[in-house]
Amino acid sequence: MAAGLADILVEWPRPVFAVLDGAKYDDLPALLRQVDVAARALFLEYRGNAGVVRAGPHLALLNERRLRNLLRTEGIEGAAVFWRVEEPDEPAFYRHLRTLNLVEIPAPPPAQDAA
Repeated sequence: MAAGLADILVEWPRPVFAVLDGAKYDDLPALLRQVDVAARALFLEYRGNAGVVRAGPHLALLNERRLRNLLRTEGIEGAAVFWRVEEPDEPAFYRHLRTLNLVEIPAPPPAQDAA
């Protein structure tokens, strides 16, 4: 277990939110299934590209058991950001995190006709 991290999180109210970095693992979704932690991908635009989805960030809502399971995962202290939320609203928090991943790329300027 990630000792120092567990000492801090033990005092936090449940549930705890965690965003997990899929790039730190070969297949984060499969690993999370093995440790019985449900998570939602934050990179939905890439559903057609499973590699991007696996390597992208995932949001998990953790009760006591799932938090313990996750903290036993090797290297998790370098692959997770944890949030303590006073009034947990998973759908609202998920939407908020998704907006952080959005960027607008301006359209290229119209082509100039060469005279």
